[in-house]
Amino acid sequence: MIVRDVDFDKWCDDLAANEAQIVNTPMYWADKLKARINKGDQVYGDTTPWSKLNDKFRFRPGEISLVAGYSGHMKSFITTYYASHLVLNLGKRVAMASLELHPEETLYRMACHVAACAPSPEVGDKFLQATDELMAIYDQVDSVEASRIYGFVRFVSHYLKCDHIIIDSLTKLGIKKSDTDMEKQVVDRLQKLAKASGKHIHLVCHCRKPDGPQGEMKMPTKQDIGGASEIVSLADNVIMVWTDPKKKQLKDKMDRGDILTEAQNEHMERPDTILGFEKQRHGKWEGKCGLWFKRNQFISAPNLPPTRFGDL
Repeated sequence: MIVRDVDFDKWCDDLAANEAQIVNTPMYWADKLKARINKGDQVYGDTTPWSKLNDKFRFRPGEISLVAGYSGHMKSFITTYYASHLVLNLGKRVAMASLELHPEETLYRMACHVAACAPSPEVGDKFLQATDELMAIYDQVDSVEASRIYGFVRFVSHYLKCDHIIIDSLTKLGIKKSDTDMEKQVVDRLQKLAKASGKHIHLVCHCRKPDGPQGEMKMPTKQDIGGASEIVSLADNVIMVWTDPKKKQLKDKMDRGDILTEAQNEHMERPDTILGFEKQRHGKWEGKCGLWFKRNQFISAPNLPPTRFGDL
């Protein structure tokens, strides 16, 4: 995937004309309707890294998924993990705008997932060679005007032919904290871009800091996503990410040499992270998926071996 001598500003121009809805008679969609009829209720789209979800949830083209959770609950780790799967296991083209991380840090995280440990320089080189034609990374850290992200989406969709576009996060798109109307407009525009391009956009969002005695011990729901309530309505899918704080506390106790009670040992058998699929507009299933974080990977059962990524 070569990006050279490109006038990126032209991709950031007014996109209204490119998003215009074209009016046609029903026969215009004859082939697409036939393909949809043949699919029936079959789950379709690109798989997640967790096979137990294959018949429940997939990343379908032309949709936008919100990936949300409390700060520090591994939302970004989840997206880099499944990005590794999309690129190396499925051969999909993925563009990433990780506005809170330098590009080398994003790549390092992905290399850690692939190596299932801290990668050696040799593994790093193999990872770069395997992903160079399939990945594009937006070299920008800190806030970016939403208009430039629209340009980025259009550029990687039409020019680089990327299948998936990950934007981390909504709070970095130059939106004032109290400007809920702007938040709604941004998600609405991204949803239109996903639909018009046929690409899948993954947008990371934060949850409000929880009130009450349970605090972050309670898994958030889609109602806890910060900002405008309309962004949940606009999204096709909503994936909540929650990492069990109590389990982390118990791990710290074990590291100090403390003896756990029977109840605490039972709690240690629970998943480290839970994904809550709280909305799936074009799918029937909603539910939760437990994951264990081991060797820099999210695996779907504690006794499974590390996941392989391609030939690496």
